[in-house]
Amino acid sequence: SQYVFEITLNEGKTAWDVKGNLMSGITGVVHPANFEAGMNDGRTQTTYGTIDNPLVSYGVYNLTTWEDGQLFIFTRNDDHYMADMYRIKHVRYEVIADQSIAIDEFKAGRLDVVGVSGDYFTEFKYSPYLQLTPATTFFRFAFNIAGSKEADANGDKAYELNPILVYPEFRRAFYLAIDREEFASEVRAPAHPTYGFLGPVYLSTEYGSVAYRSSEAGLAVLADLYPETYGFNPTEAKALFDEAYAQAITDGLIVAGDIVTVEYKFYDVETNWKVANWVKSTVEAIFNQGSNKPKFNLALAAVSSSALSQAWDNGDFEMTFGGWQGLNFDAPSMLGQVYNSDMAYMLEVGFDTANTEVTVNLAATKVALATWIADYEALTETTATQDSQYDAWVDLLALFVGDELTTTYTELYSYAYSELYNVNDVNYEGKVDDFNTITAALEGVLLDQMIAIPLFTTVSATVYSSRVVFEANEYHAWMAWGGLQYMYLLPAE
Repeated sequence: SQYVFEITLNEGKTAWDVKGNLMSGITGVVHPANFEAGMNDGRTQTTYGTIDNPLVSYGVYNLTTWEDGQLFIFTRNDDHYMADMYRIKHVRYEVIADQSIAIDEFKAGRLDVVGVSGDYFTEFKYSPYLQLTPATTFFRFAFNIAGSKEADANGDKAYELNPILVYPEFRRAFYLAIDREEFASEVRAPAHPTYGFLGPVYLSTEYGSVAYRSSEAGLAVLADLYPETYGFNPTEAKALFDEAYAQAITDGLIVAGDIVTVEYKFYDVETNWKVANWVKSTVEAIFNQGSNKPKFNLALAAVSSSALSQAWDNGDFEMTFGGWQGLNFDAPSMLGQVYNSDMAYMLEVGFDTANTEVTVNLAATKVALATWIADYEALTETTATQDSQYDAWVDLLALFVGDELTTTYTELYSYAYSELYNVNDVNYEGKVDDFNTITAALEGVLLDQMIAIPLFTTVSATVYSSRVVFEANEYHAWMAWGGLQYMYLLPAE
């Protein structure tokens, strides 16, 4: 066939890697006439793909109308090989900068879709035609259990250690005192309540078809943290606070009847004040329940953006509010970098995650390592002790006891992206399950130490008219809601 082409590779690659590279404009198909028209005399360079000679689309839809700043109309390209799978023939985009006007147009029946995040979410949050799309952006309350990182010339620290924060019972109590469903629907709506350190869109590797959070390992690591209420248990929270308070008295750190105060430092904007006032009122109510005199106070400290950034750098806080985003197809890397006490990204202070010991069952990975070693030896007919990759495989395999590997948080992360990355067998059999196990082991360290209080994942909210039908009944980490291929319009009545 004239449309068939052949690719020869000089090293092994998965179908995923090949297709991923072909998605780039660098390796995509070109428009022959425009490509040639932009070629220089020496045939070493073409202007095709630049602003003077832009790329010609070869997608399912063609841009057929463009009124700058007003509207765009796309018409299905019926010559496209997948045209029959797209049942919506025309897509009209109205350019409406003012959200209130867009909302009014939607209500009047002149739009089929409108964004309703922000101030308009409350009005539409119970609509049967609402679709929520989670992002990777995840927020938590981060703790400092060591005080300021550096002292001044007199040896004084801006923030001394707050002893109540050192007790794991207190940090767990704070975790259990957060009603994330209420928080996500009322305080920072729209949001997805998140009671682990990874939200619903993360995968442990790009080869997985199921989100890490829905995997067996991802569910198991949260099993004891009240999944049915997203980690909320005010009764246990109160009991754990009382336990930490009593222990602090026994340890001579406070006197019975003292009010324990923790300062919460945050960026001084209206939305963050809403968060601060909510967490203060709810957590204080739980911890002080049944006491004649309050035992707990959350002191609010709103500061400028620059002051907060400096406080984070210096560790000049006790509790703060921050987020991370990205690496949604690489969950172990997210955890291994941003919550690793050996790295500079970690906002939490005083915790040693890097050297925490973990044990993981990696049966498939052990088989893969043994296979790589045997294949290499067969290829070279020697033990090849001078080959660093080979030596690394041998050293790692020697650490296994049965199918279990015992190592540290930072070493496990390192193994995942060095020894276990084999360019000739990058997606070895069982890798997805084993990388889910690796991710869960890393996340388990963070939850055991309770270095921070997971809160929510941000989502965008969109509402559709009743004539728009989605074939996907829930959000998928890979497919999202399926896009135009998995939706259609009901005929007009």
